[in-house]
Order: sequence, then structure tokens, then C-alpha cells
Amino acid sequence: MSLKRGKYLIFDERGNLISRLLYEDKSFAGPKVPIVKHVRPIPPDPATWTVEPLIGGKPNTYVLSNRDAATDESNGLVWANGDSILPPPSWIIFPLPGKHNRYYITREDDSERPGGSWVVPEGDEQAQIKFFSPSVRPSEFQFVHILD
Repeated sequence: MSLKRGKYLIFDERGNLISRLLYEDKSFAGPKVPIVKHVRPIPPDPATWTVEPLIGGKPNTYVLSNRDAATDESNGLVWANGDSILPPPSWIIFPLPGKHNRYYITREDDSERPGGSWVVPEGDEQAQIKFFSPSVRPSEFQFVHILD
């Protein structure tokens, strides 16, 4: 099932919330902030995502923003970018057949950005979401709709 425009929580396969760092280090050079899996509970407000379908775009293609920053890939990692990027990077959120509210987050190769998918690092520590080439199996994500 395709996603509709709205606010969502995103969880990995183990039930960890996915979002920007809860407490961001202001010493980061530039506007990029890591998108991470949270292994400890966090409040829902900072973990809330905005999912915007692309009008006139390919099916299942969306802009994903967390705390008003669109997500993108850089150097094999997923980031929230505080700078406004126009057009904002888009992702294909592919529904998994037979699995309710379960999706892969991918992107096809194009002239500006490499193709690949979001992959959650293994382990029990907070870690940044990886972006790997299409040859690596993507992680499954659960999208829970909380507000239109």
C-alpha cells in the first residue's frame, strides 16, 4: 500500500525509532545532521517524519523530512540537511507484499545522485543509517501514520 501525505513514525525491524539525533552536536561542520536508529526510547515529537508524495513523479516517490530537514545521502550515510535543497531529494518507498506497513527506502541512480537503499547497522548501539548500493539487501522499515 502506498503512503499518503502526512506525519509518521518510522521504526526499523527491531522496533527502534529512526530519526535525527535527539541532542544534536552544534559543532558539526555544516548543516547535515545524522539520521540514526535510537535504541533507547525517545519522545515522539522529535521522531516525527513528514512524508510528502511527489506530484507528477514516479509511483511511491516521496520527500522524507525529519524536524523540517529533508533527508539525503552523502558518503554512504543518511543525513537530514538543514539547508534547503531544491528540488529536495526524493526516495522510493517500496511497499513489501504481504507485510502491512512495511517498506524499503531506496533511490534509483540518476545523473545527480547514486542509487541504493537505507540499511540499519546491526548491534545494540545508536548508529547512523547507512546508504548502500543496490547489491546490498535493504532494511525493512515500518511506517506508522500518526497525523494527516
